[in-house]
Amino acid sequence: MKKILSGILLIIILWATTTAVIGKKTEQEIEKIVEKTNKIYAEQGIKIDIEEYQNSFFSAVATVKIDMLDSELKKIASKEYGLLFPIKTEYQIEHGPLFFKNGVGLGLSRIYQEIEVSSLFNQEVKKRFSKKSVMRSKTLVSFFQIASYHLLGERIETEEGSKKLDIAPFEIRGESSLEDFSGEMQMVMPLISFMEDDKKVKIESMLLDVNMDKMVSDSLAMGKIDLSMKRFYLSDKENGGIDIFPTVHILSQKDGEKTFSSMMELNMDFNNSTTQPSLSDIEKLNLMLKVDGIGIKGMQEYQEAMQKVQEKQAKVMVNLQKNPNNKEENYQKLVELQEEMGVHLLDSLKDILFKDKTSITYSFKAQTKDKKESHGDILLGYTGDIDFTKTAQEIGQSINANMFTLFKLEMDIAIAQSHIQTLPNGDEFLKQLQSPMSQSMVKHQNNYYSIKGYLKNQELILNDENLTNTVLPLLKMLSQLGMAQ
Repeated sequence: MKKILSGILLIIILWATTTAVIGKKTEQEIEKIVEKTNKIYAEQGIKIDIEEYQNSFFSAVATVKIDMLDSELKKIASKEYGLLFPIKTEYQIEHGPLFFKNGVGLGLSRIYQEIEVSSLFNQEVKKRFSKKSVMRSKTLVSFFQIASYHLLGERIETEEGSKKLDIAPFEIRGESSLEDFSGEMQMVMPLISFMEDDKKVKIESMLLDVNMDKMVSDSLAMGKIDLSMKRFYLSDKENGGIDIFPTVHILSQKDGEKTFSSMMELNMDFNNSTTQPSLSDIEKLNLMLKVDGIGIKGMQEYQEAMQKVQEKQAKVMVNLQKNPNNKEENYQKLVELQEEMGVHLLDSLKDILFKDKTSITYSFKAQTKDKKESHGDILLGYTGDIDFTKTAQEIGQSINANMFTLFKLEMDIAIAQSHIQTLPNGDEFLKQLQSPMSQSMVKHQNNYYSIKGYLKNQELILNDENLTNTVLPLLKMLSQLGMAQ
């Protein structure tokens, strides 16, 4: 049932995106837009084709085919999720500048489309749908090449034994430029509910806001995404329940001529009904990951290389399912592909890393019901000069040998003692902190354990103590021992 939900959500995403781009007046113009879209979708292994275009003076009918590029992945989609690729759907296009069907209007074109959800699944999955459910869309293309679309989905209900899935009627609205795909989209899903025996998952009032800027490359988009849920509830008899109000904020933007920054932040407010022991005392939790000064060219090259590696990995996984007796051979291939990913990363680093600009920051903040707060900020920045003319192996060895000059580390961490004690083996962890406390690496004050300082330019400062001549040599030695192993 969870796989059906994943399949339905994938269909909704593909449906919304395809609707946004099928908006040109002529077949040639549509083909140009589809070509641009395929460059974006290629990374996900998806391809869109205009299979047929029947044109007349006042209207046209476009038959669109959405397919997976890899035939083996297509088989997995069918076997695991019940999805029938290729997906075919028709768009009824009304030519402007004047519209008369379904109300008078002005514009380049107006497009209508509807699709029956269960028709996209195989017979085994199709019979689980309790009733017919249709998704409908209406798009108006203005004289300024802006597609304004409105999509409505009817209630979707499936049932298989004790497993029940219910997706309430939902709505998607948006505007998209047919020239550069910039625009905005909002999706409102009032309810997603899944039940199986004593397990229950419920998502209430999910709101997704997307604002996209102009694409900076064929596969790299800038903009922001905000996701919120009024309630995310998960429960089962064995682990208790989790009842939270989560929000997600993602922002990507250019921070230079050749670089961009990206940030993802997750906030969770825990309700009183949370019964899982390890989470019962948490009131608020914030997690943030941010990267700055990332090279656009290098990231695009890495994404393209990773796409090819992922295609190879998918084929190995298919072979592993078909021939379980060849586990060792297939596992060895997966290991080799992991090594290949590392090589591609090293090859791309020359255009990804920018001295004194590229950095990655991890942050967290946790507050319990007693109002005690723990927080942490850790920044790792690139400050050196790597010789990228060497081989990938030599570059890797150079990074390991010179990491204390190539990178800087800044940290500010303070954790409440009571928070550590609630962790599994928390008391044992507190005992292990005695050694770094004796070296002034960790400070204990007012029932808080803290670390604040930096490591850069061969200088280590922690908690206002200069540890360059005492602790830093030990860290270097441990680093060398780790690499030797």
